[in-house]
Amino acid sequence: MRRLTLLGLALAAVLASAAVLASSALALELPVNLPESTETRTWTGESEGTPESKIETSEKTTMSILCEKDTAEGTEESKKPLGLFHIHDLGCDTKIGGTEVRCTDLNHLTPGEDLELGTWHLVFDREKGKEFKELTTALLFLLQPVHLECSIILIEIKGELLCLHLKPTESNTQHSFHCIAEGPNPTEEWCKRDLAGKCEEPVVPKLECSINHGPFRPCALLWLGKTTYKEKLFADV
Repeated sequence: MRRLTLLGLALAAVLASAAVLASSALALELPVNLPESTETRTWTGESEGTPESKIETSEKTTMSILCEKDTAEGTEESKKPLGLFHIHDLGCDTKIGGTEVRCTDLNHLTPGEDLELGTWHLVFDREKGKEFKELTTALLFLLQPVHLECSIILIEIKGELLCLHLKPTESNTQHSFHCIAEGPNPTEEWCKRDLAGKCEEPVVPKLECSINHGPFRPCALLWLGKTTYKEKLFADV
């Protein structure tokens, strides 16, 4: 009986150790902004250069929307690298039949102006399918559906937008980023990190557009920008 008791205790110890290892293997994490805040932080943002969106039409051609500039505002939750955002696109134009027309959000009266709303998350990023050698952080924007009217063309945009930090570990009030929605051939993916520093659960973000209620197809977007906080921050990678 004593042997059976000892065997039972040993088995319990093995199972407990296995449970600890299993829980450790599942302990996936995301990056955080340091120093952490005990209250909600706010930030502002703006584009650098000319924001451009490329949208595939039903005729397999591509239309381009250029905006003069973008401005943004957002929040960051207490001790959580996520929050709300809204981005204003200003002076947005495209060409239809050689004629330049304004692209306007259906909820706005000012021609050439539109608004994107949604949530953002700080995530790890790597090149799709490649070894995760260095931790890089990115802003993942989850967009609410956007409806643009460009003269006789209605454009619907939905999905996710991944924006890479250019210098994530540099302590600064401003951080530049590069948004890289690349259409049908994405090269970046975001993920969580395990305790060994490996990329787990990789996800390729999808940004999709529809023309005049047609099928949704991958969009491409080129956007350089920067966010500004009231205090110096850096990403803990």
